[in-house]
Amino acid sequence: MPQTAANLPLSALCYLEASKVDSPVGALSELALVTTEGEPIGSIAGVVIEPAARRVRYFDVLSNGWRRRHYLVSADQLAQIDSEKGVLRLLDTDIAEVGDVDAAGLHRFSDEDLLTAVFSSRGA
Repeated sequence: MPQTAANLPLSALCYLEASKVDSPVGALSELALVTTEGEPIGSIAGVVIEPAARRVRYFDVLSNGWRRRHYLVSADQLAQIDSEKGVLRLLDTDIAEVGDVDAAGLHRFSDEDLLTAVFSSRGA
């Protein structure tokens, strides 16, 4: 069974569109992702969730520019929402792209995933 670098089976992960994730300043899809210095990284297209642990594992980032592509950034990094600027600022200066998970290949967050998150004992 395929696993991530964090030794998670890919079947334990699912994908949720950022437009369906609320933050204190609105939908996550409305926030730009920026570096500590405010340099744009891209927009948040979605999140990769481990329902049994009730945890977001990765942000699915859609890069800026004319060669737009999707890539994953670990959600374990410290981040801060700047509501005035409408950005999610990553506070870690070392922003590493995750190469072992393809968000397009994950199943979409479902009612079954919701039940798993609600009724499972807290995981990792």
